[in-house]
Amino acid sequence: MITALVSSMLAFISTNIDDIFILMLFFSVSASDYDRMKVVLGQYFGLGLLFVFSLLISAGLAVVFSSYVWILGFVPLVLGIKAWLCRNDEEAEGKEGKISLLNVMAVTVSGGADNVGIYIPLFSSYGKAEILTAAIVFILMTGLLCFGAYMLASIPVLKEKIARYRKVLVPFVFTALGLFIISDGIFF
Repeated sequence: MITALVSSMLAFISTNIDDIFILMLFFSVSASDYDRMKVVLGQYFGLGLLFVFSLLISAGLAVVFSSYVWILGFVPLVLGIKAWLCRNDEEAEGKEGKISLLNVMAVTVSGGADNVGIYIPLFSSYGKAEILTAAIVFILMTGLLCFGAYMLASIPVLKEKIARYRKVLVPFVFTALGLFIISDGIFF
């Protein structure tokens, strides 16, 4: 059981450490507690989908779909392009970016090819007790990840930098993430 605990923690950290930057961007545009809740729930739902999908593949129920995960790269790519196009509209109207639970979830899932790639072999070697352990670890660590990203986005110096460069940073990060996921799936 200790092995399952440690390996689940390492799998989570290695596949989700990059999410902290995207979560920081989402938290930086969240204008209310309701928006922040959508970020947290979107992250939980997205990682939950990756967890379940990996379980299904490791059980041999969805082997065909694993080679098409790269298609999910179009989600952050479209969000990035949309953010580039809407930058001037938001500046003219003085609006903050709106947070959508579905956008957060979609970005989390679309960036999850590495998650699926690591979770499948891990879950294939797990029994029911180890899978339950992994689920608990992932739930707790997702909370820590969201809390850490929120706290980092709240540091005055970081908050100021994110606010200053957000209109360029958000579209760039989403577009780059989408292109990376698509190219990784097509060429490798």
